[in-house]
Amino acid sequence: MGIDKRKGIGYNKGMNKITDFLDKNSMTQGQLADRLDYDLSYVNQIINGRRQISDAFRWRWLTEFG
Repeated sequence: MGIDKRKGIGYNKGMNKITDFLDKNSMTQGQLADRLDYDLSYVNQIINGRRQISDAFRWRWLTEFG
């Protein structure tokens, strides 16, 4: 486990494909939320496994990032 100021203490790298994407693209959760037109809290819940990825989220992801 490492410490990442964008994600908090106890962040486990490699645990989530979205966090891997954010790291590779030097993007914050807030920037991702803005690009996909979602609330930061919604994106955070998906990343932390508290919410399932919806079809709408997948569609927006594919539309924005291919």
